Amino acid sequence: MQGPDQRTVQAADPKAMRQMAGVYYGEFPSPDGVYREQAYRTYDAGGLWQYRDQTCTVGSSLPCSQGEGAGQWAAYQQADGTIFVMIHFSDLNRSNTCVSQTVTRVDAQGYADEYGSWRRVR
Repeated sequence: MQGPDQRTVQAADPKAMRQMAGVYYGEFPSPDGVYREQAYRTYDAGGLWQYRDQTCTVGSSLPCSQGEGAGQWAAYQQADGTIFVMIHFSDLNRSNTCVSQTVTRVDAQGYADEYGSWRRVR
């Protein structure tokens, strides 16, 4: 019997998966400007997903905190032209975590979602 992750990936929209597939980079300040996150996200067309990031205190010589995780993802084209993405992953702090995002634009340069803009690097 297949688990929920395999069924979710199998039910995904293949065109949306191919459109999103790639490696992306984004930088995001905290709302108070104290921290800055630098993150890479990899979306494999076959449904594998991973991230690697670091969060640094702005203007500080303290070491940045490092994070990484991996899991599966699935994309679904929506009627309004956006792409709904579900990600199921684990990392050093979370196990079997599910998150979603709505991608409002994806092209050769990158994509935009509710967090900001992500630049395609591969």
